[in-house]
Formats: sequence, C-alpha cells, structure tokens
Amino acid sequence: ASENIGERERDCNSYGPEWQENPYPFTCTIDDPTKQTKFKGMKSYISYKLTPTHTQSQVNRRYKHFDWLYGRLVEKFPVISVPHIPEKQATGRFEEDFISKRRRGLIWWMNHMTSHPVLARCDVFQHFLTCSSTDEKSWKQGK
Repeated sequence: ASENIGERERDCNSYGPEWQENPYPFTCTIDDPTKQTKFKGMKSYISYKLTPTHTQSQVNRRYKHFDWLYGRLVEKFPVISVPHIPEKQATGRFEEDFISKRRRGLIWWMNHMTSHPVLARCDVFQHFLTCSSTDEKSWKQGK
C-alpha cells in the first residue's frame, strides 16, 4: 500500500471535505468613516477607507459597494456560504453610534472574506479591494 496521501484525502476530515487555509493570507483595514456628498449636496453617504495589506493601496468604498460585492459573490459562488453584510438602514445612518456599529460589522465581514481560501482570491473581490472608485471606467469594467 502506498504511504502517500493524495491531495483529496488531505482536504477531508471525518465529516467530509473542508477548505484548506488561504495560502496567501492578508487583512484589510476599514477606517475613517467620512460623510460625503454628491449632486451639489443633494445626496449624502458615508465612505470608508479600505487598506488591504497585500497591496497597501487605499480605496474608498460606500455601503452600496459592499452590498454590490455581496450580491456578486453570492451569485458567483452559490455553494459557498457568504456571510451577510450589516443591514441597510434608512434612518439614523449618519449618527455616530450607527456608523461605528456598521463599521464593526464591515470589519468582521472583511476579516472573514480575506481569510477565505476561495473568496479572498476571486477576481471580483480583488477588484473591489484595488480599483479606485475615482477611476470610473476601470471601476465599471470590473463590475
């Protein structure tokens, strides 16, 4: 009998298959929630500064960008349990307590995503982390 363990056997435990650890782990900070406006002040939103450790390039993202990413990941990976992002809230969304709670929820979500061996490396997630939202053409091409 061969002493070599095949790749498939290494990825299984007594309960069945399991994910291997992410071979290229990284983290991503979410800082500096800032109220922004557009359409000459007609529309307000909170933007967050994201800094992934594997690129050290900063990008700004709104909640709607996280929501878009979540939807794309669920669509692209129907067999992977993608955790939910914090809920959307229409009232009180500019209050300090709400912003702080949402940021903590986004940090938890991002930590889960960056440690996942498949989701962390997928093209749409990497685009979200690296493409400047001020570069409208590149941002839309990746969407």
